[in-house]
Amino acid sequence: MISCRSSKKKEPNSARKTGANLRAHKKVKVGAHDYVIRWVAPENLPEDRHGDCDDNKCIIRVSKDLIPSRAWEILMHEIEHALWHFFDLEDGASEEKCVTVMARGRLMIERDNPWLRDYERRGGGKADRP
Repeated sequence: MISCRSSKKKEPNSARKTGANLRAHKKVKVGAHDYVIRWVAPENLPEDRHGDCDDNKCIIRVSKDLIPSRAWEILMHEIEHALWHFFDLEDGASEEKCVTVMARGRLMIERDNPWLRDYERRGGGKADRP
């Protein structure tokens, strides 16, 4: 007898929720560099911070005690710091504000436009180009 069932395994409901598997990611590529992502206890971070980015060692640390949406925001914030340094932007008092705004803006766009996130995951239109 031939089975008509799909061979694809269904993801559990929890895996489909935003951020459910976020902590499974251990690396992020930023330009020419691979940053290690470490999910750490809050006491291992500087006081009053939920994450940090060491550009010399290419390490991003994020508190593992955050809810998924906040963890995503902090991770994006630290990735923006990595971008800031990768593109050799000037240091200054405005960096923190700029990075915070960019991280929150990207989070907003990705959450509000899942099709855009999916488009990027499929290669950002590479298949659409000749």
